[in-house]
Amino acid sequence: MRITKLFFTILSLAFFTSATKANIEPTTNNVREEIEILINKASLSFDSELEITLNFLINNNNEIIVVSTNNPDFESQFRSILNLKKIKTQDVTFNKMYTLPIKVKKM
Repeated sequence: MRITKLFFTILSLAFFTSATKANIEPTTNNVREEIEILINKASLSFDSELEITLNFLINNNNEIIVVSTNNPDFESQFRSILNLKKIKTQDVTFNKMYTLPIKVKKM
């Protein structure tokens, strides 16, 4: 009897853990795709390839708030492109810090 209870406890724990991960990842991917589209529309040109880490929030109005980047030389450009732009993704956690690595290719 204890083995059966243990088995079902482990099985339910595994189910809830996988269900939680399934709900988080698609939303983050949707936000990433929307940010990628906004950056591509801006048609930025760089002299070399860059790797930038973007830290941002989504406010209660579904707008992107750029908090910081790891490269202060390009922070103002990313702020002007992304700040207060509305996103279509609805299932995001508001006022949570998101970190997104961005690779910008030379153009």
